[in-house]
Amino acid sequence: MLRDYVDWRKNNEDLRNIVSWNPPEAVAKCIKYKFTGLDFEGRPVLWLPIGRWGVRKLIAEGYKQDCVRMQYKILEEIAHEIETRRKICGTNQFVVIADSAELSFWKLANYETVEVILRFFREFESYFPEFLYSCYFVNNPMIFSYIFNLVKPFLSAHTLSKVQMFDYNQEKWKSVLLNGIPTKSLPVEYGGTGEKVLVY
Repeated sequence: MLRDYVDWRKNNEDLRNIVSWNPPEAVAKCIKYKFTGLDFEGRPVLWLPIGRWGVRKLIAEGYKQDCVRMQYKILEEIAHEIETRRKICGTNQFVVIADSAELSFWKLANYETVEVILRFFREFESYFPEFLYSCYFVNNPMIFSYIFNLVKPFLSAHTLSKVQMFDYNQEKWKSVLLNGIPTKSLPVEYGGTGEKVLVY
């Protein structure tokens, strides 16, 4: 798996200088993400407010390739965080909190938008799956099941076993998050004492 990942990076032009690449302001403002800290075992915790991402709007404004590059930037930063933690404590995995709040049918009912999303999951499954320790999808509206059913065929049973999904019942998912993540690594909006992230 690691060899495949290294070869993929060498052969993918979009990954050249991707970490130092500065996305257009519209893309950076729309596709936000943040490493909020470490779980109890020292794994990086990544917050992705996917429901608030306006990929369809960006594509309509001519930023489709920038959206793809932004996804690669996130993947590369994940790899960098994992490598840093591996050198410190030996861990080689990460945790994701994916917040689907504000996800709507309009945001998904577009071929190019779905194409970009599926491309991300295909490449994640091909080159990154063993890096994922767990993924928590929270605040999932009904439309979430539509897009997840499109994604599932690209994910292995092993990857799917690492995924937990929750609706808007915060009592349920906050207790689960706190089971594996220290309060200081969880933003206040998610039941922790960490820095507030929902500022836009």
